[in-house]
This record gives sequence, structure tokens and C-alpha cells, in this order.
Amino acid sequence: MLRRRDQVTLGVLCSLAFMIALGHIARQQPLPKETAVFPDYAFILTGAERAAIEQAQADGTYAVPLRYESDYRYMVDLNSAGKDELCVLPEIGPALAQRILDYRAEHGPFRSCEDLMNVKGIGEKKFAKIRPYLKEI
Repeated sequence: MLRRRDQVTLGVLCSLAFMIALGHIARQQPLPKETAVFPDYAFILTGAERAAIEQAQADGTYAVPLRYESDYRYMVDLNSAGKDELCVLPEIGPALAQRILDYRAEHGPFRSCEDLMNVKGIGEKKFAKIRPYLKEI
């Protein structure tokens, strides 16, 4: 028989494991195209979607089309980004971000996103991971 303290500890651990498992399952399943949207979240929507929310509020309903969260990416402009912005990119740390800044200072603005591969430490594989987060030049 377990002591009360051990029972509580076991209960907490089981609850935590259950919540982690539910979170994992929830991330595996895509959200439905129609999702309830409340005014607090309107800041992530486009103008047309904001208009849809305002119309839904006027009608007394909140069901409006909402894009998936993965549609919202942080886009970086290589020619104006600072070190902190570059560090947001996948596999870019402070040292590589500084090399990108040094390359830009030495060679001028990037003429295309592919010019980033001229920076030491960025090959085709790393560029392929970074490319979706770069604004077109």
C-alpha cells in the first residue's frame, strides 16, 4: 500500500503524462477549417478576415474561416535584418548571424535570397531550411 504522499506524487505524474499525451495527439490532428474566433485573436487576421469577424459579431455568431497557425510565418528581409532577427531563423546562431551581417557589409545588399549561400557556413541543406522564412528580394 502506498503512503498518501506517494499516492499524490503518482497522481500528479499520471496527470502530467496524460496532459502531455493529449497535447501530442492534438498537434497531430489538423484543425477544422471553420474555427470559433474571438475578438482577442483578430490581430492575426487579414483585413478581409477582420471584416468577416465584424460581420459575425453583428450577426451574433463567431464562426468564421481561420487559417492554420502554420500559415503565419515570421518573414525576414535579408537586407534590413539585424542580428536578433537573423537568429530567429532555423539553424542560425549569433556567430552565423554576424557572418551574414559582415558579408552584407562587405558585398552590399543581397541581390537574391540564394546569395545567402555565399556566406561561409550556409550550404544547400541549411539554405533549404531557411528559405521559407525569407522575404523575396
